[in-house]
Amino acid sequence: MLCKVGEIEVWRILEINGPFLSPEELFPNNRSDARRAINTHCPDQLCPTTGKLILPIQGFLLKRPRMWCSWTVVSETTRTTHILTGTCVRIIAL
Repeated sequence: MLCKVGEIEVWRILEINGPFLSPEELFPNNRSDARRAINTHCPDQLCPTTGKLILPIQGFLLKRPRMWCSWTVVSETTRTTHILTGTCVRIIAL
């Protein structure tokens, strides 16, 4: 579990975690400052081999006590509701 907000559990589902783009490719309008800012604020996010940003592609699973909605999946065995979010890209380390 990543964290808990009230009665809702938040679970992180990591799909891919690896170097994808250089800071200059991701931030073309700030080519000169991008790499320096990333090195200053989150140095572990640059791959030491390639120099590319390490970008986790992830989704989140929300679990809460039973709730009836048309867009949720209810587990009869655990009496919980599961909500799966789409994936996203984060640039900071967890």
